[in-house]
Amino acid sequence: MKVSLTVNGERLEGDAWGGESLLTFLRDTLELPGSKNACEQGECGSCSVLFDGTLVCSCLVLAAQADGHAVVTVEGLAREEALHPVQQAFVDAGAVQCGFCTPGLVVATAALLERVPEHVLTVIDEAYFQYVEDPSFPDAIEEAAKRGRNVLALRTFSKIFGLAGLRIGYGVGPAGVVSAMRKVQRAFDVTTPAQEAALASLDDDAELERRRAVNRDAMAALEAVLREHGFDPISPAVGNFLFVDVGEDAAALDQRLLRRGVIVRPMGSFGAPSALRITAGTPEEIAFLAEQLDAVLVPEAGRIPVS
Repeated sequence: MKVSLTVNGERLEGDAWGGESLLTFLRDTLELPGSKNACEQGECGSCSVLFDGTLVCSCLVLAAQADGHAVVTVEGLAREEALHPVQQAFVDAGAVQCGFCTPGLVVATAALLERVPEHVLTVIDEAYFQYVEDPSFPDAIEEAAKRGRNVLALRTFSKIFGLAGLRIGYGVGPAGVVSAMRKVQRAFDVTTPAQEAALASLDDDAELERRRAVNRDAMAALEAVLREHGFDPISPAVGNFLFVDVGEDAAALDQRLLRRGVIVRPMGSFGAPSALRITAGTPEEIAFLAEQLDAVLVPEAGRIPVS
């Protein structure tokens, strides 16, 4: 059948068989290879395109459904010789990983930003930023807030700095937003000792590096313990905790560990009911976790919790 559609502002047409996906039609017939063919199940997003302005996985859309509609692929984001701002940001940050899924990530990010009106403030939580050791990792303060974008970047002293009890952090954003926040800020929210401790922490680069090194070792030890017990945590992580899918028994495992003195965080409220978040600790704490996992998992069955 003949399919006629607008692709990246240009009217194109080609022949498609009845069950052909928009993805293969774009790649094979229209010779636009930017959208990648990976999972073919709408899971990975590497084939993302804009369909009449809506983000879709092109592997889940029939070519016939696109007849008479408008599609934008990653090739169509740039204008003339200039990259789209999202494309340029990916280049500047070196945000490529293996590179295969990058076109889909670029299209999805551009679509997200298009849906955010200019008057809407984008808030970026960078609570764990100081754990990051990759110099190419995006920095919202340097790359967004300081460039005048409508972004408020938030950081805290509660994580790597260890000042959670003092309840202090900071934000960097547009002057108008900061001024408005000052108008409703209570006078004594942040104590003088908290401010002094925060300033001292910012000035101690050597201590910060020492803590990164300690965390690096703790994360490696935690990952090793989890893998020894049959789990496959997502790595590499850039904070101080690991996300691990434990199968259908996440809630049960959480409760059994809790009764033995180990606190982990079930991720059901974040849309991952079969996963746990486990924070790295001291060598003694990680060894204790290993002992309790030995106790609550059936050895011959691996990951099945016992009563």
